[in-house]
Amino acid sequence: MKVLLIGHYGKGNLGDDAMLAGIRTAFPDKHELRVVASRPIEGIETYQQRPLELLRAGLECDWIWMGGGSIIHDEGTNPRFKHRGLIQALVVFFVAVVTRCQFAYIGMGLGPLRHRWKRRVVAFLFRQADYVSLRDSASVDEWRRCDPSNESLVHRTFDSCVALQLRSENRDPDSNEMSGWPCLGGTEVGGTPTEIGLNIMPYFRVYEDDPQRDEHLLNLVVDALRKSLADGTTVRLFTFNKKDEESERAFIDEARGRLSDFVDTDVLSYATPRHTLEEIERCDAMIAMRYHGSMMAYLAGVPQVVLGYHEKCIALARDIGCPPRAVIDIRHLHSLDSLAAAVTGIQQDPGAYCASLPLSAARHQFESSYFPHDFVS
Repeated sequence: MKVLLIGHYGKGNLGDDAMLAGIRTAFPDKHELRVVASRPIEGIETYQQRPLELLRAGLECDWIWMGGGSIIHDEGTNPRFKHRGLIQALVVFFVAVVTRCQFAYIGMGLGPLRHRWKRRVVAFLFRQADYVSLRDSASVDEWRRCDPSNESLVHRTFDSCVALQLRSENRDPDSNEMSGWPCLGGTEVGGTPTEIGLNIMPYFRVYEDDPQRDEHLLNLVVDALRKSLADGTTVRLFTFNKKDEESERAFIDEARGRLSDFVDTDVLSYATPRHTLEEIERCDAMIAMRYHGSMMAYLAGVPQVVLGYHEKCIALARDIGCPPRAVIDIRHLHSLDSLAAAVTGIQQDPGAYCASLPLSAARHQFESSYFPHDFVS
C-alpha cells in the first residue's frame, strides 16, 4: 500500500526531522511511504502542500496520515499558530473523502484546546478517522475533554523519534543505566559533570508576542547558571533549527554572550537528528526547553532538567519518569531559586535527574500503537 504522510516536514528543525526519521525507521518495508514537505527529502517521494497537489497525491495513495507532533492546539496569541493545525486536519479529512482514501491522525500531540467549538470539531474528525494515536498523556487527557464518551477511540503511543537507533554502546535500552552512575556516561562515579548541554528558545515572543517574558527567562537561566555551575564546566548551547524563523539562534547567541563572562561555552548548530543525538550523548547533563531536546536527552541516557514551557513538555517528563525535581515549569517561574537548585542538584547527584522509563518500554509502546493495527499486521 501507498501512504501519504502530512505534517510540518522539510522545514529543517530537529523535532519534525527526528519524527520523520523514526517513522521511516519503523515503516514496514512492504508498503511505500510518501510525504508532503516544504522541500524535497532524499530517498522519498515528496509532494508540495498545495490543494491540487494534495488531491493528486490522495488519488495515488491508499492511506493519508496526518502527524506526528503538536499540530492541533490553540496555544498563544498568534493566529498563525493557533488555527493552522486544525485547518490542516480538516483539509486531510476532505481530501480523504474526495479521494476515498483511508485516513488517520498518528502520533499527534493534541491541545491545549480552550475553545469548545474546537473540541467539537476535533471530536468529529477523530470519529471519522480510521485510526488515531496520541503521543503523550496530556494529549489523551485533552481528548477526554473533547469526547468523554469515546475515550477508547484513541490509542496512546510514544513520539516516533524513540525508533532512532543509538550509536553509543553505553546505552542499554532495557535499563535507564549507563556506565558510571545511573544513566550517565562520560564521567567517573563521584565526579562532577564537566559538559552541560543547554537549549532555550524565545517561546513567549513567537507564540504570545511577549518578548519581555523571554528576556526575563534568559536572565533567570543565566543567573541560575552563574550561581550554581562548578568551576571548569563547559556549557554547550544547542540550536534545533536550520532556519532562523523563530529567532532561536539569536536567542542562543545572546545567552552565549552573557554566559561567556564566567564559563566556557560552545554553540552547536543543528544539522541532523543523528548529529544532535551524538552531540547530546557527549554531554554529562542536559538542560532542555524544547520537547525534542528532552527526547534526545532521554534517548542518549543523559540526566536532564526539563524547562517546561508547554503542557506537552511537562507530560513528556512525566511519561518518561523524570522526577519532580528535574522539571521546572517556566510558565510560573518568577525567581531563580528552583532552577538554581536543579542545576546544583544535577551536578551533585546526576543519577537523581534521570528518566526511569526503560527505552525498550517506550519503543514497545510506539511499535504497538503508532501505526494503524491492520496496516502493520
